[in-house]
Amino acid sequence: MRRAFNFGYQHGVTMIELMITITIVAILAAIALPSFSGTIERQRLRFAVETVVLDLRLARTTAVAQGARGASVVEFSVNGSDTSVWGYTVTNSLVGTLASRSSTDFSSGLSMVVTNFGDLDGDGDLDVTFTADRGLDVDGDGSVQLTLGSTSATVSRNLLGLISVCSSSSLGYSSCGS
Repeated sequence: MRRAFNFGYQHGVTMIELMITITIVAILAAIALPSFSGTIERQRLRFAVETVVLDLRLARTTAVAQGARGASVVEFSVNGSDTSVWGYTVTNSLVGTLASRSSTDFSSGLSMVVTNFGDLDGDGDLDVTFTADRGLDVDGDGSVQLTLGSTSATVSRNLLGLISVCSSSSLGYSSCGS
């Protein structure tokens, strides 16, 4: 029986081949990372926007479902000039608290600006009230603008109590101002 020895060939990877592979992977990661972090930022903002929309719709639906017996209020609290510290509570006159959210529930750096809503209870927080009459209320229209980095979206409530969303960037919503 004869054994064949192959002394001229090595099996495995050399250190130079390994370093070249690691360098190529590092270059590709450096190119892809800025695009990926922009995508993550947009998704974090989209999550916050969808949460606000769902909570407003929850308030409206609950008020309409209860008929003349109940109303729902979404009360927004923003810390004056520091728009990154905010919160809101969804309450119903018959059920109590339906949801409570704050800026700490979401991505850091997410700011909120609330405009055109009234302060019906006089506590300094802006209120959105939904009644049984298809969500109509004297509060009228108003909006909540959420911003994360350079991307923003606006959640609006019109005079009929309907909720809509627009964005100035590629979040998948209609463009604001059109």
